[in-house]
Amino acid sequence: MSSQQFSSRPWAARFSEMGDASEKKFLEAVDGKCERFGFNRPEGVHMPSLPERVRSAPDYVQTGPNRFVECKGLGRNQMLSIKLATLGSLHWWNGLMPVVVWVWDSHKKRSITVRLMDLDALIQTPDVVQVDYFDDKKFVFKIPADEVFALTDVT
Repeated sequence: MSSQQFSSRPWAARFSEMGDASEKKFLEAVDGKCERFGFNRPEGVHMPSLPERVRSAPDYVQTGPNRFVECKGLGRNQMLSIKLATLGSLHWWNGLMPVVVWVWDSHKKRSITVRLMDLDALIQTPDVVQVDYFDDKKFVFKIPADEVFALTDVT
């Protein structure tokens, strides 16, 4: 990856690598004890035509404990970004089986697994979360890394 900050790179360049680093680190951390669940840049389907809940299915499923895992990464800007639509979809999946969010901080080389509900509590804290618009139309929450890493790790 170039020295240009990931978040400031063009969408096509980000999309081609999005999630790769965090998912690779997650697979290392769990020693492969999981199974792929959600899509990973599929080429054979037109993703925008699929329902949001299908497009935003969690990345992995684990047993013992049974749960879905959504992998997220953050870097030099030290902000965890999550779209409102993705959050809503993860809540729907959470009704089937608990969802946890595994976060990889590539800048400080640290990881944490947090419950979706704990992340919600941060999102509902106006002094903590920033709100932005992705692509000028999608509502995005931005949470400081130190706030995320202060949550209880449920690895």
